This record gives sequence, C-alpha cells and structure tokens, in this order.
Amino acid sequence: MSPPKKKRRTGKNTLFARVMNSKSGDIRLCSICEEPIKPLYTDEGVIYWYSGNNAQPINDGRCCDQCNNTDVIPARIEMRGNFFKSPEEN
Repeated sequence: MSPPKKKRRTGKNTLFARVMNSKSGDIRLCSICEEPIKPLYTDEGVIYWYSGNNAQPINDGRCCDQCNNTDVIPARIEMRGNFFKSPEEN
C-alpha cells in the first residue's frame, strides 16, 4: 500500500499555478515578500533567467534574490547545523 499523497491546493490562481504557467515576459512575484522577482540579464541585455530562487524551506514557491539571501539560505544553514547535532544537544 502506498503512502497517502499530500493534498495540494489546486486552481489557476494559486502561486504554484501562476509560476508554472507563466511565460518569460510575465512578472513573477516572490512567494515570501510578494515583490516582483527581477530577471537576470546577460552582458548583452538578454534575459537568461526569470524564475528567481527555490524558496524551500520557507515555503514551496519561488523567491527573489533578497529573500533568498536574508531568509532562505540562513534557514538552510540552520537546518544543516541541527542535522549534525546529537539528540542530547537539540
């Protein structure tokens, strides 16, 4: 018997649906601060990345560079530190 699947919010207005169905010209919003995610450009001015960063473990969306640096990366470092501690230290 397989484990029960996690129930996902569905609908075209969820953040997940908006990110997955958007095109390169669409404005993507940070799932943490809800500000627009700035695209990354080549030296020639061509957009080469517009999807932001993975926001886990904060949430399951995409985030801007600012939130990635101030929230997501510190949370990942803290999780890693807790992983290597013995149960007595936690």
